[in-house]
Amino acid sequence: MGFAIILLRLGLVVQGYRLDPGFDVGMAGATLLGALSCRLGARLWLVRAALEELHEQIATACRGLFLGCEELVPGHLLLSAKGIQRRLRIVSLGSRMQLLILPGATEQGKVALLIDWLSKQYPGPVPRLRIVLKRREP
Repeated sequence: MGFAIILLRLGLVVQGYRLDPGFDVGMAGATLLGALSCRLGARLWLVRAALEELHEQIATACRGLFLGCEELVPGHLLLSAKGIQRRLRIVSLGSRMQLLILPGATEQGKVALLIDWLSKQYPGPVPRLRIVLKRREP
């Protein structure tokens, strides 16, 4: 998205259009926002669950994966396995809405298994529509 905005801006300048400074600031802001959302979008998850419930689910999953999980300060979890340490952060946005900041997009091993499991347990705040097609009996 940000790349398309930059190309549009360059195309307008090449064609001889003069844009006002407010528009340039808006374009720069949109480009920055697009770049950040692409970079961080895969690492930020909205989870619809109570904070205590989410902590308990993560702790149970870590025990099952033999993945060390300790909370250094409230909301900052340190995941460790075989000398590898990753940080998982939980920011409470309300009583039933949490923001989960994942360690990284290219995780491997047990941390990747934990992230995959979390994505199946907590699909997000938007409900999923399920469509079931049944064959009618004649």
